[in-house]
Amino acid sequence: MDKTLVKMAIDLYKGKTENFSKEKVNDSLRKHLIELNGGEEKITDRSFRKHPELFEFLEETLSVLVSEGLQEQFQEFAEVRDVEFGQQPVFHIPDTKLFPVAVVSDGIGNLRKQRIDNGELVVPTKFRGVAIYEELTRVMAGRTDWVEMVNRVAKSYNQKILTEVYDAIYNSFDKLTAPFKTSGTYNESELLELAQHVEAEANADVLIFGTKKALSKIKPSEYSDNMLDRKNELGFLRIWNGYEMREIKQTHKAGTYEFAISDNFLLVVPTTGDKMVKIVNEGETRIIEESGLDNQDFSQTYTFLKKTGISIVTGTKYGVYRLA
Repeated sequence: MDKTLVKMAIDLYKGKTENFSKEKVNDSLRKHLIELNGGEEKITDRSFRKHPELFEFLEETLSVLVSEGLQEQFQEFAEVRDVEFGQQPVFHIPDTKLFPVAVVSDGIGNLRKQRIDNGELVVPTKFRGVAIYEELTRVMAGRTDWVEMVNRVAKSYNQKILTEVYDAIYNSFDKLTAPFKTSGTYNESELLELAQHVEAEANADVLIFGTKKALSKIKPSEYSDNMLDRKNELGFLRIWNGYEMREIKQTHKAGTYEFAISDNFLLVVPTTGDKMVKIVNEGETRIIEESGLDNQDFSQTYTFLKKTGISIVTGTKYGVYRLA
């Protein structure tokens, strides 16, 4: 596979086409895709069988875009790994508990030994798919540009992973132990205590995450004029009692107008190297063609498949506040 062509496609997606116009790069890319398809603009059963490198190019490009997109979305609290098919990376989960320090009298050297208990985690993976239909054919015919197509595919897949991650975090509430969870009507003192517990356990600064609606519920006992102006600008306070707050961008569930992320929880995360969410992308991306006979309108269907696993490490101390 031509790595230059893959890089061109990724640069176009990211808007890094300083030396050429977007239109010129799109046209150049389209011509390369037509070349890979044996000079034909339309993808057919025959061209697919004769020129599988066309789909290899799309698979390689989307693999990079999906992986980079996940790392950008969850950089503060998720570790993302890309592995080959059949590999099962082992995540080592360090024990953060401090050892009790005893007062020892002179001449007595007996102390209870403390075992360093580091856990291990293997993340199971499963396939998830996005139907592409005739989008690639439209790109090659010049009716849809490259960025529009790959953006829809990569964004659709990453949105699915994003929804699953936040659902898993929300549902991990029952597995957390006190004092790392609280629920009920917002109470400033309770949130402050929760944040301090996470901060003390991790021995690190913490961040508070939530949707804009969730963060807007965090209200200090007193407001300065500057704080009111800031809240009016963002919809929430950027800094609350010395803690930085970060917005989780709300999104819709695919094909609906229903919000995908709960507006009724706050996530308190330590800024440590050990991340609470583990995401594994296993193997290469696959594009599978389905026969037009399977569709009532006889249209070709192309399905983007990626194997990914998600696990939440509840042993890593973070806090969840479920708001009533």
